[in-house]
Amino acid sequence: MHYILSNPIIMQFVKQSFSQLPLHYRTIFLGVLASLLLVSCQPDQHALLETDTLQPEEQEILHYLSENGYHTDAVEFLEDFVVYEDDAGWDKAALLQTIRGGYAPIVPIDPDDPTLVPLHGRERQRGVRESNYLDAVNQVRIKNLRYFINNTLFNHCGQDWVAVYHDAAHEWNDIPHCQVKLTPTIVRSHANIIIGSDSDSSFPAGHQDLSSGLIARAGFPSNGVPWKWISVNDSADSWNSKLKTAMHEFGHCLGYRHTGTSDGQHIHGTDHVDSESIMNTGVYTSSAFPVGDVRAARLYYPERLITPTGISVTKIGDGMVRFRYRNMSHISRPYYWVRVYKYTPGGMLLDYRDFQSITSSGGTHAIYWPGHGSGEFRFSARAYNFRRDIYSSATSKYLVNL
Repeated sequence: MHYILSNPIIMQFVKQSFSQLPLHYRTIFLGVLASLLLVSCQPDQHALLETDTLQPEEQEILHYLSENGYHTDAVEFLEDFVVYEDDAGWDKAALLQTIRGGYAPIVPIDPDDPTLVPLHGRERQRGVRESNYLDAVNQVRIKNLRYFINNTLFNHCGQDWVAVYHDAAHEWNDIPHCQVKLTPTIVRSHANIIIGSDSDSSFPAGHQDLSSGLIARAGFPSNGVPWKWISVNDSADSWNSKLKTAMHEFGHCLGYRHTGTSDGQHIHGTDHVDSESIMNTGVYTSSAFPVGDVRAARLYYPERLITPTGISVTKIGDGMVRFRYRNMSHISRPYYWVRVYKYTPGGMLLDYRDFQSITSSGGTHAIYWPGHGSGEFRFSARAYNFRRDIYSSATSKYLVNL
């Protein structure tokens, strides 16, 4: 985690203000500013892990996370929990089980074109391995997520925290054209997500006794199931960004990492850096979900996807097919993937590939698929979300002579 002094907006303000202050006030100014501007996920400063003191299984986890683009200096090992950037992480036993499942790294179909991604197995763009554990919530559960607020949240953190978690659920539910639906339940055993204080003895050890600089902690999904626990620091009653913190921690449970970091999977079509994102580790400057967060929610969990239109299939050089399409609702119902199918002239399926959907301002996109032999073939397509469990109907099959 980071001090929000790393935020470029804050740094610009600091530089301007700093230059205008008398010399003897500058030290005081910076000291006060640094003490105030901490984020909801703010940890103590991480020391580099002493890897030679780790247990073999911890070395194994660290190597796996490093290979998948996670920053190892943000990892902390507890008895049953692997903490990442202080406010999220994984169950240690489940993560080890995933690692030992032997998921293979991605191998692009064409190394010169990284947009060509093999379908088979559990693979992701950018050389990052996908497993069932480092995953999003499946489309069956995302429509009916039940959360339970334990009485420890009210007793130890205050009524305000109870209210803001209900409000945060409404914020997620109100994203248009998105399937996320968080509903409160009074039966703990029915809950997908349980929220309580960090003094709650029924919570996993990794969610208890949070450090004084950390407001709350959640975790990431596994096997299509949201992370189950959100703990709030007992000392966080006076925290003035409660709603944004609650929205942020729900986001972790649904599979979102921190905006602006290089780990995890970048959600294409969104900015790498967004000062207004609820999933920032920095100060929350927005009063609601900004455009980038809304798009990320729709790419992961769309309500439905419409069929690609405006199809044209053209031969471009030897063995190269250009498949052009349009998404008429590319703002409200964006595609994450477009799967292109290849058939014989008679309609027998021969092959298919997934391509990231990177549409223009008008919603059009041209896909280039090389490596075909000569002859006549038919091609069609359908649109998918990030997890490939929500999809449109398929287009007609278009004939092209290669």
